[in-house]
Amino acid sequence: AAAPAAVIAKVRGSLTRHVNKMATGARADAPRDRPWLATQGIRVTGAGRLSRAMSSGPDPRGKPVALFVEFGTVKHPPQPFMYPQLDKVGPLFVADVERILDEAI
Repeated sequence: AAAPAAVIAKVRGSLTRHVNKMATGARADAPRDRPWLATQGIRVTGAGRLSRAMSSGPDPRGKPVALFVEFGTVKHPPQPFMYPQLDKVGPLFVADVERILDEAI
């Protein structure tokens, strides 16, 4: 709360860029037999605050397809496509925030 408005704006911008990179990567890595995930099944929410969420709700038939694909089912092994994006993009976001804070100090 005590951070200057410019720093908060830069962190928000970085957060938005990086979560959008995660969503783009998840869409690209989504299994091709589930085209809904690669097109409209993954969304980013939380604009305006210092938090964002990449999520996938139920498909048009009401099934939590992303959950089943990401973590697997009794009949199908997991095919992670969302969580690996955090491993790829997370360190880049942390480095970006560190740079923003270093510039501010």
